[in-house]
Amino acid sequence: MSPAARECRQTNDDFFQDVGELLMKVLVSAVVMSVLLVGCGKSEPTVNVSGQANGAGVTFIGKSLTLKRDGLPAATISVDGALSIDGKPVDLNQAQRQAMRSYYAQVQGVAKKGIDIGTQGAAFGAHAAGEAIKGVLSGNSDQIGDRIEAEADTFKNKALQICDQLATLRTAQDAAAHLVPAFAPYSTLTQHDIDDCRT
Repeated sequence: MSPAARECRQTNDDFFQDVGELLMKVLVSAVVMSVLLVGCGKSEPTVNVSGQANGAGVTFIGKSLTLKRDGLPAATISVDGALSIDGKPVDLNQAQRQAMRSYYAQVQGVAKKGIDIGTQGAAFGAHAAGEAIKGVLSGNSDQIGDRIEAEADTFKNKALQICDQLATLRTAQDAAAHLVPAFAPYSTLTQHDIDDCRT
């Protein structure tokens, strides 16, 4: 293997490791570790956003989301702001219902952004691999790293946009927890989680 090819291979290996680490940090944040679409044949797909290996996280089914937290019964919030815990409706006044609607909208926004970024990430990875192969086959392997790295920076900035949404989500979460005491134990997003998203 020529020195140029060896350098290109190392640059590509480093690049894919850096992109992989970035994706893991962003998508493994407390709110969005993975986004999986399940049941694509259904009219309303199920979207799982899991923050931890123990199944804690958020599941969207149709126009409701279900929060799962260790040691707590499931809490379900519908698009209209209705809240039920362990299958039992929680009585809410208008202000409480509005707070729950706002929280629902913010969680949905983060999940949609995660899906969008995941889709873009897959396309970017395929493009980067194609560029690397094209460069090696055409003998221009020394230019591949710079071109892919520039594109990676653009993708990194797009991926970090989800971190920007976490502060807004936390504000909605804290407002809902303040107004709806039954919801407070489910409000687990912290400032540390938001700060950690960017590191």
